[in-house]
Parts: sequence; C-alpha cells; structure tokens
Amino acid sequence: MVFLGTRRAGLSRGAIPRMRRLLSSSSDQAAQANAQLESLHEVSTAVDLAALGRRAEAASLLERAVKICSGSMGEDSVLTRAAMHRLAQVLYDDQRFGAAEATLRQGESNARKQFPTDLLLLSKAQLFQGKIPVAVETASRAVDLCQQDEDNTPDTDALGQALRQLGVIQLLSGEEDDAETSLLRAARLGSASADQGKGLAAVAALNIARGDEQSVEEAVELLNEACATTTESDEHKEPTATAEDEREKEGGDGNDAAASAATSKVARLAHASVLSTAAQGELVLERGMAAASERLGEALRIREQLLPIGHPATAWTLSLLARCHVAAGEAVTAEGLFRAALDSLQGIAEEVDDGIARSQRSAGAVALPLLFASPLHPYTKAATLRGFSELLLQWEKREAEGEVVARQAEKVESSLLLKPPGGLTLHMLHLDDVY
Repeated sequence: MVFLGTRRAGLSRGAIPRMRRLLSSSSDQAAQANAQLESLHEVSTAVDLAALGRRAEAASLLERAVKICSGSMGEDSVLTRAAMHRLAQVLYDDQRFGAAEATLRQGESNARKQFPTDLLLLSKAQLFQGKIPVAVETASRAVDLCQQDEDNTPDTDALGQALRQLGVIQLLSGEEDDAETSLLRAARLGSASADQGKGLAAVAALNIARGDEQSVEEAVELLNEACATTTESDEHKEPTATAEDEREKEGGDGNDAAASAATSKVARLAHASVLSTAAQGELVLERGMAAASERLGEALRIREQLLPIGHPATAWTLSLLARCHVAAGEAVTAEGLFRAALDSLQGIAEEVDDGIARSQRSAGAVALPLLFASPLHPYTKAATLRGFSELLLQWEKREAEGEVVARQAEKVESSLLLKPPGGLTLHMLHLDDVY
C-alpha cells in the first residue's frame, strides 16, 4: 500500500532516500550558512573592538570565528583564511609577534594556496622578533608569488609593495645592494602616487645610510622627487563640493564620492609621510633646517586634519618639529613640542576605561591598551625621549631632569631589537602604514 501510494504520488522507490539526502544536504547548507553568519558577526565585532584598542578581546572573538569557520567550512575555506589573517593582524598590532607568526604558519600549513598578503604580514612579525634572515626569506617568497600570476599579468601594485617591504628588510639585514635593487623596482612599479613616493623615499634613506657625498646628494634629489610625486598627483587633491555636486547632477551615487574621498585621504597621508621622511633626512644630514621645518609644518597640518587626536603619526611629526627648533636654538618651543609628542604617544582610549579610576591610571597601577597600535610605537617613544633628554641636558639647571628622561629613553631602547643603520629610523623606511 505504501508502494502504491508513492506511485500515485509520482514517486519511485529510490525517491525517498534521495529526498532524505536532499533534506540532509539542505540542513547542512543551513548549518553552514548559520556558521558563516555567526563567524561574520564575530569578525565584525572584533574589528570594532580592535578599533577601540581592545585587541585582547578582539583576538578572542577572532579565535572563535576561526574555529567556527574551520569546523563548518574547512580550514582552507576563504572565510577561514580571512578570519585567520584578521586574527594575525590584531595580534601583530598588539605586538604579540610570536602569536601572530604561529597563527599565520598554521594557516599556511593547512592551505592549498598561499597569499602574498599572508606572507608579508608573516615577514613583519618575524622581523620585529629579530628574525631578520627568516623575514628576508619570507618576503622573497611573497615577491615570487606576486610574479607567478597564471595569466602572466601580475598585479604591479601588489608586487611593488612586496618589493618595497623586501627591500626594507634587506637594508636592515645589511644587504644594501639587494635592498637598492628591490626598492628601485618597487618605486617604478607602483601606479599610485603613495607607493611611488614611499618607494623613492625608502631609496633615499638607503643612500643616507651609505653616507658618502655622492649618495647623500642622490638622497636629497630622491627626497625632493618623492615630495613632488605625492604633491602633483590628482589623487592628492581634496574632493571639492563643486565636484561632488557635479557627480550628483550626473546621477552618480554616494559610493563614488566615498571612494574618491578615501583615495584622496590615502594620497594626502602618504604625502605627509613622505614630507616627514624628507624633513628627517635633512635633520640627519644637518642641512636645510628651514625647509625641514616647512615640510613638517605641512605634514602636521595634513595629519591633524585627517587623523584622530593622539595619533602616533602626529606625535612623531611633533617630535621632529621639536628637533628643528632645537637646531634653531629655540629651547622653550622645542620643549613644548616634545611634551606634546609624549602626551600624544600615551594614546589611551577613554572607551577602554571600564570604570578604572583616573588616579590608578596616572599612578601606573593599571596599564590600558593603546588606541592606535603600531610596532613602531616604542621606537617613536624612544626617539622622542632621547631627543628631549638631549635638550634638557644642554639646558642650564635642567641637567637632573635630563638625566631622568635619558634613563627613561634607555629603558625603552633596551627592548628594541631593530637598529637601522646610518642614523636612520624605521619611520624613514615606511615599513608601517600607521606612520
């Protein structure tokens, strides 16, 4: 009777198992969709927490997202890989370089395909642990991957960025000739003014490190060219109200305006970064102090306009401006700028307070996370403290205070593993986009 009933319904004996498999498959698909939604929610929340400086909580959520994705979609799925990369980035930003490296290596071991972005982040995590030879090898693999495009049309921007990072790490490893080759290629490949300018500035830093007269002159020319490159680009121009009105009249949507504004912001911040590098080059070479001060003034204006209060890039600009005023013999102004820079480098987000009393924070009893994370942060603090201590030690009746600040600088410097050559700083090499 059951058989006849199924026949009347138009079903064969094999249809019921097929339906069960279909229902089972639909159930699996629903479970996978739910897992995707849950993991995306965790990632979105983690991004918000990381933006507030709450990176430990963000990392915990991302670890959960990785488990959800790998359990429901497999360890090599796109979402799993993306969640792992985001987790590694948060760990890297939090200066937990060993944990970031372990996360990326885990993803690499489970993956059928490697991605240059993963390798570049891995090489930076290795670099800031002092594993310079390994970091060079990893960055070289990233460059090779960028060049191994199936259609023989590699992404030149991605290749340029990979070459620039490789060149910087080669410079830090003492491989100056290889570094020059990589950095020059990077400067030529970038289609965006930001990449071109940063590439030229990094080559200039290499020439400053060499120190001979010809290299120094080449460095000055390259720095001027880098500044001109980022200044003259159309990307650098601020979107005007008139242009936005014209887009609306032509029927353009808000996404076009937002994309244009984002591109302009990146270009302008890159210009500020290159201006700071050029000014620092002039300070290192002890020439063109007026030009250095003018460039830093423009960089500060851009950064104060586009970056939140307390951003470390702004603090670094203030620190360099202070050095200009020291060179000009304007000690009082220099002191004010150094103090402003150090205040900005505190970078504590009020959103992270969680009810902790200000007295506890000011007494140093509770350490709160920095809102703006960067592995260069301690290098910035060390250089600022060192410059401030040198000013105070030269100041009559301020020597004792200078010695205190000098000891603070030494304490921070003792923890730094990377020592750039020839009076350079890591900021001049454009290794980290926060600056």
